[in-house]
Amino acid sequence: MRPEGETELPEVSATPPMQRTYTLAVAGFLTNSAGQVLLVRTYWRSDTWELPGGQVEAGETPVTALVREVQEETGLDCEITSATGTYVNLATRVVVLTFAGITLSGELQLSSETSDVLFVEATEAALCSRITRPHLRTRALDALRSSRSSYAAYRTRPYLLLEQLIEE
Repeated sequence: MRPEGETELPEVSATPPMQRTYTLAVAGFLTNSAGQVLLVRTYWRSDTWELPGGQVEAGETPVTALVREVQEETGLDCEITSATGTYVNLATRVVVLTFAGITLSGELQLSSETSDVLFVEATEAALCSRITRPHLRTRALDALRSSRSSYAAYRTRPYLLLEQLIEE
């Protein structure tokens, strides 16, 4: 029995397992020692800048995947410090986990995926002037504005904590 005023939720038909499969991807809001944010421009989205990142490969944790992707796309090594957001694209069936972190070492370089890489001021104006696609802009602005959240990757049977980020 539902409380007065609440309506029944519509029945949802069962979706075949193959149609429920999602791809897991990561993106990083990474700053340098000057507090600037790292952005990349890829060959397949040349109309916009975006946070570096990519797909999580089999057997990788999201943080490990992000560190790898940043190194591949920009030539920089980084440390991930916290989670900042989760975004789901129902059309493409992609779930993107966004993290914050800092760049540690390396020199900016292009890759087979990136046509340009740069650091910009960590301001809404600077990010909005370069990140033109709304869904990509939202990830960056949320990371800029938000407090950080906890993240953990683990395996069960038996339980093993693989990674953990806790905002203090």
